[in-house]
Amino acid sequence: MNGKEIFEYVDKSLTSLKKTNLMLFPHSNMPNEMIDNVVEEKSDWIPWKAVTSKVTDDDILELENQIELKYPNLYKDFLKYKHFYELESVGEVTFFKHCIRDWKSNLTEYYFDYWEPEELIKKGFIPFAHYSDWGIVCFDTNRKTNNDCPIVMFDHETLYDETVTFEELYESFEIMAFEILNELNEL
Repeated sequence: MNGKEIFEYVDKSLTSLKKTNLMLFPHSNMPNEMIDNVVEEKSDWIPWKAVTSKVTDDDILELENQIELKYPNLYKDFLKYKHFYELESVGEVTFFKHCIRDWKSNLTEYYFDYWEPEELIKKGFIPFAHYSDWGIVCFDTNRKTNNDCPIVMFDHETLYDETVTFEELYESFEIMAFEILNELNEL
């Protein structure tokens, strides 16, 4: 493992979606730079393409200051790699969309509007993906070591229980990247 697996996963995921004509998204206000004009539009589904990320270190620092937590370094690199609407769901993990124009507002909605920030952000958990259709995948910054964090999953339904529990999915984001790349390669 060298941390490059996350970029290989993104690239292979995008190639897989393109081959199966799944890079379509119903977004009436899609940024021009993400519209794939080579592919024909289907009804209200607009073809999209991934583009080089415009995320800066200052953008990331602004978000970290807002949530008062630090992202793992490899996730910062992931945010600065490419903008996309979706990636292949592997191991039931589906990354949040990372659109060029509204990626930051999407993340802050997940942090402060979709779930109670007191149950996640204020307890050191940073959401970054869905788990199937019933869970939230988060970094556990409480156990951060070597600029990386364990990856945990919360069931949406248990977030409001008196005792909130979670399941550890991976020891770190780097290990998660390695394992989802291997799973994608096996598909």
